[in-house]
This record gives sequence, structure tokens and C-alpha cells, in this order.
Amino acid sequence: MKKKIIFAAVAAMMMGAMAGCGSSNAETTAASEAEATTAADAENSEDTSAAESGETSSADNGFVNFGGNDYKIGDDWNAVKDNLGSESKPSETIEPCDGGDYIQIMHYYNGLCVTTLRDEKIISLSQEGEATDSILIMGKVKIGDSVDSAKEAIGEPDSSDEYQLNYSKGSSDVMIYIENNAVSGFYIMERPGS
Repeated sequence: MKKKIIFAAVAAMMMGAMAGCGSSNAETTAASEAEATTAADAENSEDTSAAESGETSSADNGFVNFGGNDYKIGDDWNAVKDNLGSESKPSETIEPCDGGDYIQIMHYYNGLCVTTLRDEKIISLSQEGEATDSILIMGKVKIGDSVDSAKEAIGEPDSSDEYQLNYSKGSSDVMIYIENNAVSGFYIMERPGS
């Protein structure tokens, strides 16, 4: 129980830090969509440049396999959203207090929360509610798997403690939460400053 409370507190702090503060709004304006398109075009150009120069691209990022499809940090939201099926509850919008354009939209599916930046790209993936067998962390690990089998499947973590395994994958961080020597949850996010 203590670990679940710690997990919830850490996830809440991370989301709060990324959002600053905000309110919930179910609509995105046309201006925000236009900004998102411009930013997506710029990012696609940057990804190509990064690949040509040998830098890390979004292809190296943390991901989950959900319902047979891979979803990774940096994916174009409009290209992947239809594969996820129907949302299990209404999406939530978190707008920054400073009036900036770091607008996060959280989409909920059966056991999975996908957070996007202005519905442009995926910036985080996390467990939502009860875990399902349809989620494979990094394409290989299920909730309930032993810590040893998770390490065998993904490799040795960059750091770890009794509560989580931490991996750096491309421009993302992968946190796999542990309870009773088994995988109990996950949070994959775009590394700040990426």
C-alpha cells in the first residue's frame, strides 16, 4: 500500500512539474492546432537532421505495446490515435498558468493514459487504473512480471532501488515500478529539455 501511495505521489509530482499548473478544458482551439502543425513540421525536420548526424531520434524512445501496436514518446498523435480505439473516459486538458503553449491533453484507454502536447505528439505513457495483459512495457514486460524477468527482457537499468527500475531510452525516461518483487506499474515520459 505504501508503495502505491509513493507511486501515485511521484506520478502526480511529475505531471504537476511538467504542467506548471492548469485547469481542465475539453476543447482545443484552431490556433493551437495550427501551432501544433507548425511545431510538428519543425520536429520532423529536426528528427531527420538528428538521424543524419547520429544523434538520438524518437525511434530510440521508450514505448509500450498496447493492443498489438507500439506507441512511443515523440509519436505523431494524429498518426496513431485511431489505432487506440475508443477512450474509456473523457480526455482532460491541462493548460499552463503562464499562458504559454505547453498544453497537455491526457487521453484514457483501457489501462493506459497517453499524454500529448497540444494533441501533436506523445509526451508520456502511463498505467491508468487496472492493468491489462494488452500492455507490454518496452514491448516485453507485463504488469505482474518478476523484477528478474523484467531485467532479463529489457536489460539492466541505469539506476534502481527497491521501488523502481529506471532506464534512459533516447530522449525519454522509463520508470518501472516494483511491489513485492514484481512489476506493479510504469511511467514513460519525454525527458525535460528534449
